[in-house]
Amino acid sequence: MLAALLALPHQLDTTANQARIRRFNAPIDYTTCLQAMQQFTTQRISAPMADEVWLLEHPHTFTLGVSQNHSNVAPHLHPVHSDRGGKITWHGPGQLVVYCMLDLANRQWHSRDLVSASEQLIIASLAKHNVHCQTNPKAPGVYCLHGAKIASLGFKLKQQFSYHGLAVNINCNLKAFSQIDPCGYPGQAMTTLAIEQPNNAAMPTTFKDTLLALLPSYLKL
Repeated sequence: MLAALLALPHQLDTTANQARIRRFNAPIDYTTCLQAMQQFTTQRISAPMADEVWLLEHPHTFTLGVSQNHSNVAPHLHPVHSDRGGKITWHGPGQLVVYCMLDLANRQWHSRDLVSASEQLIIASLAKHNVHCQTNPKAPGVYCLHGAKIASLGFKLKQQFSYHGLAVNINCNLKAFSQIDPCGYPGQAMTTLAIEQPNNAAMPTTFKDTLLALLPSYLKL
């Protein structure tokens, strides 16, 4: 599955520390990505491999994290079971997903360091587009100052190697979130960069460029 995913059209950048950042051109099925991340992480446990970060979108998909009580999820949503942390969330068009396959031991990081660095990466990227956000110590993610959530996080660690990552709502339709308790929090309001900056037509492209520029410093790539 990993070879099939890496054969899809994408742009590849390599950082000074030889980490690979891949930007995929078309939406990718969630299960395909999940299996590819799992395969990549299993391989690097037994053989040295450079860190990778994948930027992409998924088609409309609900996913369940390992903390979700599955009996609380309506079966008509057809959720995909995932091994990431957290509960239920949605992925789909207009949402930027960033998967982070990182060696935490090499950074002397614990899981909390990874979450904090990812949150600060998003906050810094949004600030450059005049959207000012903050974290919530009781609920991982990034929130606008008025309380609506604009980005979600969920990771999996395997022998100090991470996979899964973060999702930023750029210009997606928020209707899907109304069918769930986002990340397990009933009534959590959601927002997008397009809602917060409605007059910026170039924003989907420029935000991705902004985040790409900040990735190496915040994630130590």
